Amino acid sequence: MDLDGGWYTITFPQGSMRIAGGRRRYGFGIRINAGSDYGAIRSLAGEGFVLMLAFSHGGELPGEAFIRVSVGERYAGGELHCCAYHPQVGSLAFVQAVRADADGYVTIQKSSYASYAFILPDADLLPEEGDVGRR
Repeated sequence: MDLDGGWYTITFPQGSMRIAGGRRRYGFGIRINAGSDYGAIRSLAGEGFVLMLAFSHGGELPGEAFIRVSVGERYAGGELHCCAYHPQVGSLAFVQAVRADADGYVTIQKSSYASYAFILPDADLLPEEGDVGRR
């Protein structure tokens, strides 16, 4: 199943969706560079900030999803780091390195909602699982 939001697409492979946590309704909306976490994420990412994704809802998705999002044509062919924001501790955690395609889209694979930042690779933000620091 594909959910198209214009500048993003959420794809659940056939047969992969299930009821998560007893929920029967899900909000699949994604906002870019908006939401209550934007200021903190922007500050943590510093000069390497490209964009932030915020889901309309929190918690578990009804299956493993492939989320394809436009980061902009100027990043086409380049590598970005996808980091999850952890508001409880005020930090970003590296999730995965992604390469933007020729049209400036990246794809990440997720099973839960969170706020994510895409940042440029930087010596101060190490590509390891875990904290990438506070600024």
